[in-house]
Amino acid sequence: MRKNLIGLSLFMSAAAVLCLAGCAVVDCAFVYHVGGRVVNGDTGEPLEGTLVAASKEELGPAMPPDWPGWARSDSLGRFSADYVTGPAWGYSLLFGFIPLGSKTGPVPPPLDTFFITAEDASGVLHSYEVATPPGGQMRTAPAERWIESGELSVGGVIEE
Repeated sequence: MRKNLIGLSLFMSAAAVLCLAGCAVVDCAFVYHVGGRVVNGDTGEPLEGTLVAASKEELGPAMPPDWPGWARSDSLGRFSADYVTGPAWGYSLLFGFIPLGSKTGPVPPPLDTFFITAEDASGVLHSYEVATPPGGQMRTAPAERWIESGELSVGGVIEE
């Protein structure tokens, strides 16, 4: 009888720990690394220090300058900006630390078009819809994709 009580006590303690620890769900996002080059629409010269952002939706001129997705172009006008989706995949944690399922993200879906928002010489933000060039997307890591956007003429159009 005493062994049964000890066994029942251990079972109840383990059940209580399981209930208290529970499971957690880790939400993960896809990351699109967008690279390209910005040039002056009138002269074709590279724009150094231009504020640039990439997104799936048009950001418009209301984007705050402290938004974490902004990047600045280098002396050749090149930029690399990250577009991070909302939760797109995930996995569960048993007891808060033991992963259940794969922690390796799936392949992000390719984007047919996306938007680049860039600052012109006067500090005004303009959004440009960009068609992804054929072969311009590569999977670089689980849940990540690199997109080469080409050259953006600020005040103009994308050159293929």
